[in-house]
Amino acid sequence: MKEFGSNFELSYTEGKGKVHLIKDQDKIILLRSAREALFLVGNRCLQENIKTVIMPALCCKSMVQAFIQLKFRIIYYKLTPTYQIDYDYLKSILEKNSLIILIKYHGNQTYNINEIRTITNGLKIKLLQDCTQHVFTESLYDDVDFYIGSIRKWIAIPDGAFLV
Repeated sequence: MKEFGSNFELSYTEGKGKVHLIKDQDKIILLRSAREALFLVGNRCLQENIKTVIMPALCCKSMVQAFIQLKFRIIYYKLTPTYQIDYDYLKSILEKNSLIILIKYHGNQTYNINEIRTITNGLKIKLLQDCTQHVFTESLYDDVDFYIGSIRKWIAIPDGAFLV
């Protein structure tokens, strides 16, 4: 049996006193919670006429709350028993002008960003990567439209999250 959720790989690149994990780091917004970050992303998507979110069936129910408040259509995609995205199922539920939430569970490679780009090509889909489970692992950040992460789940602080 493989243990999940207690040990995560940490890697970073140092340079001029900064840790460079995310491209466009100068556009980072610090917030109290990842729920707030999702709410801001949802508002931004509404401005672009995106009213559907496609998210993994395995996620915190608090992640859904922002999209319920904003009256999004919520569609859940299936995962395999090893938390991989079921690409055939994802293809069957895709809609134009949607937001897809991607998660690399427990810091593991659970999807291929090139495969996601191929199946969403031409559909005007925005991609959001929830980085909470791999905040400090540089190699797991993909080139997506939005990044969010809960910092408080890694550091002993009462709140803290980011949006890029």
